[in-house]
Amino acid sequence: MNPICAECPIRNRLSEFISYVPPDGDYSREYIIIGQNPGREEILQKKVFVGESGQLLFGELEKLGLCRDQFFITNASDCVVSKAMSPTDENLRNVVDIINEVAETIGTKPWNPKTLNKTTVMNKFNRYMREICKAKVHHQIRSVNPKAILALGGNAVACFPEFPFASITEANGNYFFIEDEDLSSKIPVFCVLHPAAICHSAHKKDDKEKQYNLERFRHGIRSFVGGVENASILVEDDSKFDIRIINNIKDLRKLADLLKNKDVFAIDWETTELDFRKAQILSLGIAWDRWKAAVIDLFPDSPLHVESGVHDLIQEILGSRAAKIAHNSTFELKIAWANDFNIENLCYDTMLMLGSLREWNGARRDLNVIVTEYAGMQIYDMKVRQYKVKKGNWKNIPKDILLPYNGKDALACFRGLKPLIAEMKKDGVWECYWGERFIPYPMAAMSFEGAYI
Repeated sequence: MNPICAECPIRNRLSEFISYVPPDGDYSREYIIIGQNPGREEILQKKVFVGESGQLLFGELEKLGLCRDQFFITNASDCVVSKAMSPTDENLRNVVDIINEVAETIGTKPWNPKTLNKTTVMNKFNRYMREICKAKVHHQIRSVNPKAILALGGNAVACFPEFPFASITEANGNYFFIEDEDLSSKIPVFCVLHPAAICHSAHKKDDKEKQYNLERFRHGIRSFVGGVENASILVEDDSKFDIRIINNIKDLRKLADLLKNKDVFAIDWETTELDFRKAQILSLGIAWDRWKAAVIDLFPDSPLHVESGVHDLIQEILGSRAAKIAHNSTFELKIAWANDFNIENLCYDTMLMLGSLREWNGARRDLNVIVTEYAGMQIYDMKVRQYKVKKGNWKNIPKDILLPYNGKDALACFRGLKPLIAEMKKDGVWECYWGERFIPYPMAAMSFEGAYI
């Protein structure tokens, strides 16, 4: 047992009501798995991930070439409190005392409930138990110094203050980095839904929901295995991308001339809000290569606002013969229409891509799958997400964060399209959707809110 668990006030004061399941594996393992807390089968066998969830997890990992012996396996909390603990006033007061002992340890205010309600007391207790167990998890990470961490479920990712996503559902299939002076390097933490979510949904009647959860879980596992096998793709900075910021008329002219010779490119507006009637354009991202993009700076302080001919050059780009692709063609068209632009040959977007995937293989897919599996860009929006976590909203994102993000957003759209088409062509189903040509016809007419394009 590690020293943090040995000195834990919860274990020492509530030992008769605590079930402890130790981690599995020694400190020489390559990777770490962090679950949530022991389940019924784990408590019986005194071994982590041996129940239905463990069978699903390691079944999927073994299909992709990884085995249990490569992992140090632990939980966000190694202990679980017995539901049989009698709700006597004496027991509950003892629990409140423990909560306040933990509160002092982690530097929070003491708690003095007016009434001793078991549900309220135990919910508070469980939150504090997870809080004090974070130190145990970080001790284990420093001891193992793994190549990567697989964090399963909300309690597992909550161990990390660096976690930049709103929820585990949003984070599934993505990763972030942690660093510590006792670690040899930054370590990627891959976020995946807990397999218990799939096992529990298996008992529901909705087969589509079960299949969707299973597909999302498998996607998360594939992202983890792909990441650890191809560590070079785990890059936090922007150095591998060539993203040009366009803020003068000379560079805008060069961009317009360059795009004249392209068959297809991706476009993506960034605006102050989603309501196209009120939105102010901040930038326009354009990608024409897997690694190359440009962002036209249209922030209020951009030098382009005092140049003449800017609107005409942007219209020349949007009206060119090249096929255009986007994340959400309706939004792109609305913003264009509200600002007196006309987008010609807007042919395909991420929303259509999702529909094609669903019709093609019958499984529900989401944007995470497109971005990670087809575009290979798991963390391109990390700085934007970190800003949201810090500020609590998406408003007023600084230019130095938003402009590179806009370029990478366009790149994600461009990069996500071609691998999907290649895969569908390989299975002989692409022609069922679009015919022999790459882009057979544009979305020539779209109507919305009384406007017609």
